[in-house]
Order: sequence, then C-alpha cells, then structure tokens
Amino acid sequence: VETEPPGATVLLDGQPNDQVTPMELELIPDVEYKVRVRLAKFATQEQLVRATMSAETRKLTFRLEPAAS
Repeated sequence: VETEPPGATVLLDGQPNDQVTPMELELIPDVEYKVRVRLAKFATQEQLVRATMSAETRKLTFRLEPAAS
C-alpha cells in the first residue's frame, strides 16, 4: 500500500495496522477487504480489494487530497 504523501495509517476491514505507508499487506485469496487510509489534514480514502492466488505483488496506491477546513 502506497500513499502520496506517505505516512498514512492503514485500516484493513476497520482494524488499524502498526505500520504506516508505504507498507505491504498479506491477504487471503478470494476474500474481499476494505482498505482505508487516513492521514492528519487529508481526506480519508478507501478501496475494496480482492486478493487472488498469485505470486505477483499488486500495488495499491492512494493520492490523498487535503481535507476541507
């Protein structure tokens, strides 16, 4: 998971992770996940992803927009 700017917290199905972006997530194939990223002063974003059985790594990129004041 990558974000622009980096340093965002990643929540997988609502559960926070100890790492910040950029980071790697290992997902169970054929399960749908809600990946949410949040960073202070930026709008939170989320995507639904479904992992597949593959040795290939897939990049998930978020471009965070400044939050409205």
